[in-house]
Amino acid sequence: MRLREWIRRFPSRGISLVGVYGLLVVLGLLGSRAAQGTPDADEPPVLLHNFSFAQGLQPYNGSPILGKDGMLYGVTTLGGYGQGVIYRMNPDGSNFQVLHVFEHFLDGFNIWNYDGGYPQATLMQGPDGTLYGTAIALGVFNAGSIFKLNPDGSGYQILHTFAFDDGAGPWAALILGSDGYLYGTTAFGGANGDGVVFQLSTDGSVYNDIHDFGGADGNGPRAALVQDGNGNLWGTTVAGGANNAGVIFELTPDSNASTGFDFTKVHDFNYPADGAQPTAPMVIDANGVLYGTTVVGGMANGSPSNNGVVFSYDPSSATFSVLHSFGSVANDGQYLYTALVLQNGTLYGVTWQGGASNDGIVFSLATDGSNYQILHTFSGTDGAHPECVLALGSNNLLYGTTTQGGSENQGEVFQMDTSGNNFSVLHNFTIPSDGTQPYTGVTEGTDGFLYGTTAAGADTSAGSSFRGDYFSGVLYRVKPDGSQFQVLHRFDSTNGDDGYDPLAPPIQGKDGAFYGVTYNGGLWGGGTVYRWSPTTGFSLIHSFGGFGNDGDNPEYVKLVQDANGVLYGTCSVGGEWGYGIVFSVNPDGSNYQVLHAFGGSANGDGANPYSGVLLGKDGMLYGTTLNGGTNDTGTVYRLDPKNPNNYQILHAFGALMILYSQDTDGALPYGGLVQDANGNLYGFTRDGGMCTNPYASGVLYKIDPSGTFSVLYNFDTPAGALLQDSTPLLAKNGMLYGISILPDTNLWQPTAQMKAYLFQIDTSGNNYQILHTFSTPNPDGTNVDGLPFAATQLIQLSDGDLYGVTQAGGLLGGGAVIRIGPAVSSLSPNHSAAGVSSDLSLTVVGSGFGTNDQVLWNGQALPTTWIDSNHLQVTVPKSSLSTSGSALVQVYDPILQVTTQSLVFLIGQAALQMKVVSVTRDSGGVHVTLTVANTGGADAKNVTISSAGLNALSSTNVPLSVGTVSAGSSSTVTLSFPNSVSSGVALLSVKGTYTGGSFGGSFRVKVP
Repeated sequence: MRLREWIRRFPSRGISLVGVYGLLVVLGLLGSRAAQGTPDADEPPVLLHNFSFAQGLQPYNGSPILGKDGMLYGVTTLGGYGQGVIYRMNPDGSNFQVLHVFEHFLDGFNIWNYDGGYPQATLMQGPDGTLYGTAIALGVFNAGSIFKLNPDGSGYQILHTFAFDDGAGPWAALILGSDGYLYGTTAFGGANGDGVVFQLSTDGSVYNDIHDFGGADGNGPRAALVQDGNGNLWGTTVAGGANNAGVIFELTPDSNASTGFDFTKVHDFNYPADGAQPTAPMVIDANGVLYGTTVVGGMANGSPSNNGVVFSYDPSSATFSVLHSFGSVANDGQYLYTALVLQNGTLYGVTWQGGASNDGIVFSLATDGSNYQILHTFSGTDGAHPECVLALGSNNLLYGTTTQGGSENQGEVFQMDTSGNNFSVLHNFTIPSDGTQPYTGVTEGTDGFLYGTTAAGADTSAGSSFRGDYFSGVLYRVKPDGSQFQVLHRFDSTNGDDGYDPLAPPIQGKDGAFYGVTYNGGLWGGGTVYRWSPTTGFSLIHSFGGFGNDGDNPEYVKLVQDANGVLYGTCSVGGEWGYGIVFSVNPDGSNYQVLHAFGGSANGDGANPYSGVLLGKDGMLYGTTLNGGTNDTGTVYRLDPKNPNNYQILHAFGALMILYSQDTDGALPYGGLVQDANGNLYGFTRDGGMCTNPYASGVLYKIDPSGTFSVLYNFDTPAGALLQDSTPLLAKNGMLYGISILPDTNLWQPTAQMKAYLFQIDTSGNNYQILHTFSTPNPDGTNVDGLPFAATQLIQLSDGDLYGVTQAGGLLGGGAVIRIGPAVSSLSPNHSAAGVSSDLSLTVVGSGFGTNDQVLWNGQALPTTWIDSNHLQVTVPKSSLSTSGSALVQVYDPILQVTTQSLVFLIGQAALQMKVVSVTRDSGGVHVTLTVANTGGADAKNVTISSAGLNALSSTNVPLSVGTVSAGSSSTVTLSFPNSVSSGVALLSVKGTYTGGSFGGSFRVKVP
């Protein structure tokens, strides 16, 4: 998918207030938030499954450069969180490493990005090794940014964030001028909106707009500048000029000029003869002659070709010449978006299209236009559509990238020599096959699996015929212990019979099938309701947007189902008024109905429901809208599904002066509702409320069955952080749980302060406690506990632990399925002799241990030392080990009020375990060697193997006496079976006895 389609997608998810938020920070109306208090407990998440993310996709003009250390450095426009990455690798393709992931935390209402995104241009390396680059979009004002970082990825810093007046959309690479300043261009913004040329100090402290384009002198510079030996800057614009086909310009240093430079337009491109739309930087030879390319225009064999040209411009004589018009030879290239590289009088370059397969070419020609050669023709499998500046190494090899093609059609890094030989692919950019960025949460199935979706990731099983795009997503399941992860369905954005971009988990219907929604896709592109079952697979039961008053784009909507099997949900937009709907549909897709179309504040109604609905104990549907109501700050509503005219707004939230200002009852309810046994409704708002800190962070509210609204708690920072986006979980212990998000408030070091908090609070609004602060991701996007940044909704399983997802972070960077709560796996030691003379130090091994967790010995708490989230240590008094027997060891979590399963500790008892060592065959039969180990606390006497069978054939040497197996030791025995046992997998069954007990087991073995 091309970049413009990506950029179009993001704003469609809701109203983005990030620009306003960023402006408030700049103006000092918001600031870094002081901690409300240090949590006195920690409930560390356990990562059950780590999703990976694409380590870069579709490198456009961000061609690799050869660094001073001999490594290749480059950027990709997409990948990571969707906004691109900075990477490095060895020239042989080894040691690929992501140095920086451009920050993008999309929560459906805001796009939290102060980092910039979608880098298009080649990096530039300074004399000290520092890397400098540009990002064309996002940032505080959604106008792009300039950044720098060290070659190892450390020291990432934004030097300048564009704000339109000073430029916007820096497509081009930077150059380091002879005066030590950085110089570059923006394609938009400035005094006239047509782009600027700028000067920036390497520490970002000095920024100067040295020329504003105005149309006649050019429009939309997308090319990097080049500096000649006299300090003059040369460049091009893609449009404007006398013929609106672009210009060549010169900036001459002049200390008397207001900007320090005099601007001169030296050439107007004349379409088609000269070519048009020069988007690539020019190169300069030792004589000061400039060489460049145009995307379109040109004359091939006397006729307009519109395939682009290579040109030269000699400043000494003001002579412009076309050196080659593409289309002049068979299988020639088309469309030149990038610069040439010059070596020993020869120019090298690439075309985005053309060639025998229409996937682009690599070409060369002399600086006088002679000796034009096609060096390589791309064919898809070896890459397609290169949009790179070739890098020339000292080894006479050319390095470049393609935007598409390769193993998964996401681009590649390649090398070849200057003769066109020895072409090889160094690295293929790929999409995670297991999905990435899981949103909202998971659902427990009756089969014991957790079911969920990811918003991104796609089908890579077809190799180069890869389907869909990065935002296709998957439906998956995984066991609560993290095992047996399985992708059940890969959504496909290219198939109208499929949806894509699912932002919520499915539910399990009464028929055993799973039902969910996708934000996009379907026959009309407005999202879908889908069904999946183990027996019939995947199918769509409704495509949104198919008729005038239908809804579109269901956001974080987890469907609900009533006793008759009818499914209910919401769409965030669409409907009669465009503000979203509540809908119902049968599991087979029949009887689809719009139950309510939200009318917005102008019609006294809510607008934009981002969460789904709650099916109340009274059979009514309850939900929230983010906007609308009296003050356009959201509502809580009730709807009778059997009589949709019975619709009522239960509460309209209060007015806000500015974002994150105070009011009495909160504002902007983003998440959904939960209901207790008495029919009370609880929810969070992401804004408003009254707090000691002037920057309001939302409330916990309650609506009782009579409709009375009350604020139970005003969130204060960082308790409420900034965004209360989650739907509350009402746990078995009567507490409410949620996740708060604190976006970056430091505009110049993004990713340094993005935080999230797991918290609990009771239903009276008391006993608020932060249970865990999620760690900030590393520059490569990974961390140890994940990072939630959207409307995460936790669930509680029968074991009492909490389960959910994080949309980012984790060990692989693409988010994770998490568990909150303890689980035990083993004891060290797990036995003791009876009547010991001293106390015993016992370590309990498991996961998710909180700092306040307690070890229980036969139900009694022992003084517990927290070692880490996987180890607890206690001292067992010798009095508890005085007599033979066993003890049950558990871990109790006093915060969640849950107790783990039991582990057995043996006291003065033998415990025999068997392990198969080998299976052999000879003329005497089949022989199975196994060990009998005593893991208990007493000797096992008179150990005897009483019976053994291999595929129902009995052993020929049983009963077999083993004798005494001492505590902590083992014995090896060999069982023999007839030669008639067939080769292949067989079932071995063994039983035995010892004084005071018995043992046995079954094993699958491979018989030779």
